[in-house]
Amino acid sequence: MNQGKINKKFHSPNNRVSDLITQAVSQWPHGYGEHTLLLAPSDEPNSWIIEIPEHFTNESTLILVDAYLHVGCGFSYFDNDSATMLEWQESGDNFEKIVIKAPRKELAHELWEKLSKVILEYNIANREVQSAMITIVGSSMPLDQVKFYSDITNSLGLNSFINTCFFEDSTEKNHIILHISSTHKASSQNLSPYLDVPDFLKR
Repeated sequence: MNQGKINKKFHSPNNRVSDLITQAVSQWPHGYGEHTLLLAPSDEPNSWIIEIPEHFTNESTLILVDAYLHVGCGFSYFDNDSATMLEWQESGDNFEKIVIKAPRKELAHELWEKLSKVILEYNIANREVQSAMITIVGSSMPLDQVKFYSDITNSLGLNSFINTCFFEDSTEKNHIILHISSTHKASSQNLSPYLDVPDFLKR
């Protein structure tokens, strides 16, 4: 567990990427993220130095920074460290962000539907999901319910990890944010346009 006190310091020697970092951090309302011009070791406890590569598109770069900002922000059941995030980052050449909002009883099914749609659309585009970070944002949620959402992503065979970003004073309803990394694949697979709903969602 952590209490959301990991300060993320983003750096890039590239002017375009630096501007994008500034944009992403300025739009983030929860703190613990900054743009640093110097790439130097930090003696601050709970601080990450993150160098953002310059070969991603503008959209992917903004999503990459956004994904890091969601880690170690607010209360989290999971200690997702910088090595986990770097592995996620290096797994793909393109990043996508999907926000899922629905009434509490419908959120699980909505997550399954969105992920199923992504998998099918990527297959048509000859792309493949490499890794997905599933972040639950809101005020609070029992751990067993959080793990249920993880089971949904596992049922689709995705390489994923789960993260929570909870704020006690939040007025937002619980929702899910997907940060997906993907790559081009050599050959397409013939997937059915309809994926079967897993049994645990039929209850």
